[in-house]
Amino acid sequence: MAARGQVIEETTMTTRTTRRGSIPTTRRGSQSQSSPRQASDAQEADGPSSSTLDVDTQEVAAMVEGYIKGDSRTLGAKREAITKSYQNRIKQARNDINDLFSEHERRAARTRKAQLERLLELIREKGDIEKKIASSIRTLEAAYFCRVQEFQAVVRDRAKDLG
Repeated sequence: MAARGQVIEETTMTTRTTRRGSIPTTRRGSQSQSSPRQASDAQEADGPSSSTLDVDTQEVAAMVEGYIKGDSRTLGAKREAITKSYQNRIKQARNDINDLFSEHERRAARTRKAQLERLLELIREKGDIEKKIASSIRTLEAAYFCRVQEFQAVVRDRAKDLG
């Protein structure tokens, strides 16, 4: 039984909503002064005794603390799992990108090699064609030289006949 003018502290159970969900908490109300009669009425309404209430609130507080600790462990494990998953995805993405670029480089190298082989083949063909052209020019030059000599001989003979 509380004496007159004694401060009585009210403790109520509430839930607190956070990003993690609802968490049960104990909330101490405002301190109020009550008369002896109000104090005895409060004790009768609360239950058997205030010491039992203290034990109950201590148990509830311990349970809440356990939930919070368990929650933080769970959150830590979830955070680690998410971080590990994120890092694995980054590593996988980098590997995929590197594989993609490596494959692109291999294809580009094969294409370049094929193009260089074709270019070499075309250069050889060009050399063969140039040799044939040079040979044809020499043959044409020799034939032209022969025809010029024949033409000069004909012109000389005609000039003699006329002259």
